[in-house]
Amino acid sequence: MNLNLNLNQDQKISNFNFIQKLLEALDNMQYFVVDRSEGNFTILENLYTHQRLDINTSELPPFLNDGDVLKKSGKNYEFNLQKTNELKKNISEKMNQLFNDK
Repeated sequence: MNLNLNLNQDQKISNFNFIQKLLEALDNMQYFVVDRSEGNFTILENLYTHQRLDINTSELPPFLNDGDVLKKSGKNYEFNLQKTNELKKNISEKMNQLFNDK
């Protein structure tokens, strides 16, 4: 997790702003991408920390595909179409840049 709080000695950040930035960073840590399925388990990877988790597939939404993004809410995982599309778009752009730069 990168929480960028570059402060000089003369700069101050209010407690409210610090808490807001911290909450935003913690919220971002709750996104996982489906890496793959193996038997009764699905391997998820945290989008920000890259930590991997083995989750019983029955605890996840049905019909997930590799690369789908889930948001953890409490003990539940919810499919997030917006983040999934953002991730796929970013990967597609990077692939295009990689192959078009040659």
